[in-house]
Amino acid sequence: MTLISCAVRARMLAVMIVVALLLSALGVSAFVPEERIEWAGGWRATFSGTMASATQAENLAIAYTAPLAGKFYVEVSLLFDDEDGQPIGSIGVWNVAGTPRDPGEWANIGQLYGNQSCGVVNDGADTLFALTNGEGFKNSVLVHAEGWPVVRYGIAGDAATGKVWIRQVWVDGVGAYIGGGDPALGVAPTSEPALSGGAPRIAAGIPVGATATIHARSEHHGAAPAGFTAR
Repeated sequence: MTLISCAVRARMLAVMIVVALLLSALGVSAFVPEERIEWAGGWRATFSGTMASATQAENLAIAYTAPLAGKFYVEVSLLFDDEDGQPIGSIGVWNVAGTPRDPGEWANIGQLYGNQSCGVVNDGADTLFALTNGEGFKNSVLVHAEGWPVVRYGIAGDAATGKVWIRQVWVDGVGAYIGGGDPALGVAPTSEPALSGGAPRIAAGIPVGATATIHARSEHHGAAPAGFTAR
């Protein structure tokens, strides 16, 4: 069975190669699967490619991606467990030097993000709260609440400078970046976290019953700022 299976696989691969060569000769581009950013690791969570889920009711789950380079734009969403009206999930950019370490069983925006990162939470009503690098909170109106308890965010980051801009996005629109900045101009970032010798990763802190999802660029609701690459 194994020998037959291997032979069949070999023939299928040969056919695929021939088809690709023929398409190339005819000037037809072969289909290339879309690159997706996926969760690379974390603690107290399960990972299914682009979605992370908390596994322990008494602790916060942590999820993070591989480091991102250059000027990037990603869209992520949090599904909150708002049973008590006080969701505690957070998401943003985490600059980590070396191998990420568990920031603690109760790590949320204040501990997970700290001085090296910028994260955003939502209170389930009308306000977004962005915790910046030692600067406290910046507030922004939650301009589109119909999707609650799912909230999607657009994150523009510059790995070279550590600047991060975060905004809310939805099916037919986008909000202003928290802090009123403009990534294309490089001004007024939501936060400018210290790089501390690290590289920026998308990271999330999620409670049980919630999930954090990274969306493929074909699913983005907003456009990447000029000079940034949608990932």
